[in-house]
Amino acid sequence: MSAPPGLKGLVLQAEVLASASSTGHIATTEQCLQRLVLGGIAVIVLVEASTAEAAVQQQNLLNHRHLPEGVSIVTTQPRLLAICLRAATTKMSLDASVVAFVTLETRQAAAACKLAGLQLIATPQRVNSNQQLLHLLRHVADSHRRVAALLVGYTMKPSRERNLASRGLLPLTAPHGVCFVPVDFGQPLEQQGPFDVMLHKATDELISRGPKQLPEFSARIASLAAYTKAHPETVLVDSLDTVHQVIDRQTLTVCLEEAATAARAQGFAVQTPTSIQVDRLGPDAETRHLLAQSGIRLPCIVKPRVACGTPEAHQMAVVLQEDGFKDLQVFAHFMPAVLMFDVIDCSLC
Repeated sequence: MSAPPGLKGLVLQAEVLASASSTGHIATTEQCLQRLVLGGIAVIVLVEASTAEAAVQQQNLLNHRHLPEGVSIVTTQPRLLAICLRAATTKMSLDASVVAFVTLETRQAAAACKLAGLQLIATPQRVNSNQQLLHLLRHVADSHRRVAALLVGYTMKPSRERNLASRGLLPLTAPHGVCFVPVDFGQPLEQQGPFDVMLHKATDELISRGPKQLPEFSARIASLAAYTKAHPETVLVDSLDTVHQVIDRQTLTVCLEEAATAARAQGFAVQTPTSIQVDRLGPDAETRHLLAQSGIRLPCIVKPRVACGTPEAHQMAVVLQEDGFKDLQVFAHFMPAVLMFDVIDCSLC
């Protein structure tokens, strides 16, 4: 028997969504619906009620949750469930085979789904926690994985996830043969795969720098690295060895100079800024000696050695004359990890 097609639409039984009595649960419910819609999934919330009064009451509760744009509500009586499911797929303009009914109840729902031609997702609990939300997202992604789509697991801070998803860059529906699903670190990664790619933003999870200025990442990033080591067929994007190089400006300048040297060997005119690491700053003879020795002339740029992962990493100063070094106390807590670069006039390049 062939695998069912990848899901493109969900009909969510209203009872599956969280209780309106908890603000935290409402936030998770809205997050669930928003992530589904931004992932390219058509969503309809189905209210089952025996009377018109009960239907209006439930619909009003749902409307108070500020449902995301694109999520609609339909009402039906329990005995007309199969007919309503068919109507919902028509409203979505989707074939019934790529739509699933998400419900707490299975016996009546299973019969209705069979009549309407929908897939069935039975959940034992309401979607009122982040773990249950991730389980639902994985179910959608897995349906596409079964039809040969690449599965990309990812971890990043929520603001970055919302930004990328809002631009259609984290699709659940595999429009180009790739679907993205957030990794649930509350569950073993072995139970969530197999992943083809693990995508991360390790610099969001830089927790410290050791005595040798090497970056140390959170346990979440370490678990991704351990998973890809145990599963060499899974690609980690980017490798942590590569990330190490761009976090440290001292290492990065070496990489840039090596790249420039290779380009010059091919006949290209490439210029990189001269740089030097300093242990202290001040308008004194030692600083003047370092500048003269390295060939750096004022004005120059001063930056922390750590290039990303902390707010302070993006601080910089332009020193126009030697006296300007005395005002750079903002960098004192970075010592001895400060770099100075000469300024290249790009108009002369």
